[in-house]
Amino acid sequence: TKPNGIIVLPIKVNLSKLTIYTQPDCSFAFKLPKPKDHFTMPATPTASFISDPVFKYAPPKKPMVTVPARATVQDALRLFKASNVLSLPVLGSNDEFMPAGGGVHLAGLSASDASRDIEGEVVGILSLLDVVYSLSSQPRENVPELLNQQCWKLIGNCIEGQSVWAVAIGEPMKTVLEPLSKGIHRMIVLGGEHPMILSQRDVLRGLAGCDKLAQFWGSSVESQFIFTKDNIVTASVSDSVSTCLRTMRSASVQALPVVDTQGVIVANFSASDVRAFGTDDLPSMLQQNVAAFLSMAHGDLLPAPVVCTPHAHMSQCLAAMLEGRMHRIWVVNSTGVPIGIVAMTDIIAAARKHLLE
Repeated sequence: TKPNGIIVLPIKVNLSKLTIYTQPDCSFAFKLPKPKDHFTMPATPTASFISDPVFKYAPPKKPMVTVPARATVQDALRLFKASNVLSLPVLGSNDEFMPAGGGVHLAGLSASDASRDIEGEVVGILSLLDVVYSLSSQPRENVPELLNQQCWKLIGNCIEGQSVWAVAIGEPMKTVLEPLSKGIHRMIVLGGEHPMILSQRDVLRGLAGCDKLAQFWGSSVESQFIFTKDNIVTASVSDSVSTCLRTMRSASVQALPVVDTQGVIVANFSASDVRAFGTDDLPSMLQQNVAAFLSMAHGDLLPAPVVCTPHAHMSQCLAAMLEGRMHRIWVVNSTGVPIGIVAMTDIIAAARKHLLE
């Protein structure tokens, strides 16, 4: 049987749960769970996605998780882990704390609407990536001091945190597609019972059921020209976590493919992996090599990366992202060497282009 599309490359696996497949056009065998042929689209497809109101896709039962500006970085890290989120709106007073450098972008809202709906002013969005980038620049002995800083001071280390994006709950989805297709990963939704977060994942769930995109989901990644082919920055399995964090910061990326001595991808390292450890463990964990770090973070098992070939269907990438809660998929060549990446931003941008044609 020839696997089509999404493939995984485990290092340590329970072989009783896997089937061995050999791909004729590859020089090696992949050990992988049998892939699904098709992603199951929602039972109630919609033809009007771009004109649908935001409230149709914002998760109504998930109130926005926030953090006070005076909270420490250590407090914020605990909240990231407990809430299983990657960003936290930071609440305070703009008279007391420096606001986000890029300002607040309000779609369909006035400043008074925004301040009425949120109990406190949004100083900015603290991303887990802000914390990771800050950790990358600290020697081990300075990490405890960083963890005790007020969290608002770290806002803006990554580009997204430099601005706050908010949208009225009744605005059409067309309004949010542009920022979410250009690197903004989430927006605050105001005007409902409580503030909410609309994420790229929420938008992808809606796009999955859009009638106009049926042909798009059946096309290949390569045909859509949506994956980056140049300058793929990688980490070696022997690199320390600190080295990986510095690489991520210098390259302004959110994740790295971890490769072996042959350049074959064996794991994925991202900012979200840092959430697995308590703040007391972080100083020592940053000195571990990345393979050991990932194994400990994921229960003594080096997590297998999910990758695809350029010929994978867009629907398969969508399924991996929605069902596997992934933000990106590495594109590999026939020997398993990463040659590109497909991110949620890329898929939303390509889908938006089709919807506006």
